[in-house]
Amino acid sequence: MDKPKNSATKDTTPERSNSNMVDLDPNDTSPASSSRKRPVGRDVAKAAKKKASSVSQEYVSKMHDLSIQKIELFKEIEDERKIRLDEIVSLEKVKVEEAREHRRTMIELERERLALDKQHLNIEAEKKRRKRMSAFWLSTLINDNPFNACTIKLCRRISLRS
Repeated sequence: MDKPKNSATKDTTPERSNSNMVDLDPNDTSPASSSRKRPVGRDVAKAAKKKASSVSQEYVSKMHDLSIQKIELFKEIEDERKIRLDEIVSLEKVKVEEAREHRRTMIELERERLALDKQHLNIEAEKKRRKRMSAFWLSTLINDNPFNACTIKLCRRISLRS
């Protein structure tokens, strides 16, 4: 089992003396061939794989760095978005509070206007009542004492003022 597979097959393969064939694995071991661990083709293939692996590692490293940068950028953007949303929310709160205050002011002004209208209507009603009373007293004075011109003039003046 210690023998490699190639050596087992070499022993059973008869040697050919064909001059056109090149013996890739000669049986004679020269000092140059014994120092090599692998054939030249395998060393080249291994070097290519190693180089590809190195390039691949560089690519993976760069991609990892880019993904970290991307995550950091997303975090920064998210933080900025949260700050903007907080500002918008605070502005909206101020806006809503100002709208409430405006509505309260408008309601208070409307109440004052209604109170003034009511007061104005009361004043008008009082004027009408005074006019009626003046007219009543005037008619009473005229009917009771038709010759009292001075009293009639006085009543007219009073009714004109009201």
